[in-house]
Amino acid sequence: MHHVKMTTLNETAMRTEVGDSRLLMTSYGLKASSFAYPFSEANNSVVRMASKEYIAVGLTGGGILLTILDTIESLSRNINSP
Repeated sequence: MHHVKMTTLNETAMRTEVGDSRLLMTSYGLKASSFAYPFSEANNSVVRMASKEYIAVGLTGGGILLTILDTIESLSRNINSP
């Protein structure tokens, strides 16, 4: 895992960055429930990928509204999934 611009990654690399970061944090006993996009950059692909792994996803530094909207969307998907 690296602090990379997620918008520049292909789907496989993005999945590795998002999933491995969560696994690393949980291996240290941390509750990994939120994800902040590196460099505050995200697109639909990044949002979808991070929302699969984390309860709350959003931008750092002033991206509070987007974080709330992404969290609501993520929770809605989790509630409605089989």
